[in-house]
Amino acid sequence: MDIKARVLEHYEYLHQVPEVGFQEVKTSAYLAEHLEALGYEVRRGIAGTGVVGILKGSMPGSVVGLRADMDALGHMVNGKEVAIHSCGHDAHSAMVLTVAEALAKEGISQGAVQIIFQPAEELPVGGAGKMATEGIGNDIDMLFGIHLRPGHEAKMGELTPALHHGGSNKIVAILRGKPLMVQGLIWGLMRLMVRSQ
Repeated sequence: MDIKARVLEHYEYLHQVPEVGFQEVKTSAYLAEHLEALGYEVRRGIAGTGVVGILKGSMPGSVVGLRADMDALGHMVNGKEVAIHSCGHDAHSAMVLTVAEALAKEGISQGAVQIIFQPAEELPVGGAGKMATEGIGNDIDMLFGIHLRPGHEAKMGELTPALHHGGSNKIVAILRGKPLMVQGLIWGLMRLMVRSQ
């Protein structure tokens, strides 16, 4: 099996059908249909659009989970909200689906593998919590996921246990005073926030 070609084939399809959280209808159908064709026991509609495929070995053993997010981000383009795969979730799904293909081809002798495609990673009330509420993960011994990073953060062939990013906080405040004093207060608050990150 040409792993790179398969990842690219899945990626090219998924990149063309970006769907925001809990609306991943075409995406989840594509993933579920491929898992079913590979012989996985497939559960659809978890947390709305989530998909789980289970491949079992002939002997008891550990259950390993492989998880990918599948939603796109909503962007404002020319005054319209448009879904765009700008965070790499299409690539995450393509990689995990290709691993699922390789595992189905090779087979597993013991335990089980659960392939988890999670909806709504980007929403504040996301799909991970909803899938957990529906019991996904309760029987998994080890869970693995992946996230693409820019080359300057983790170069090709490198692994890193954690990446740290800046964040933002929202402050609602009413500042009264003379313009220079207010400007000084704002700069002071900004410096304090940067130090606390």
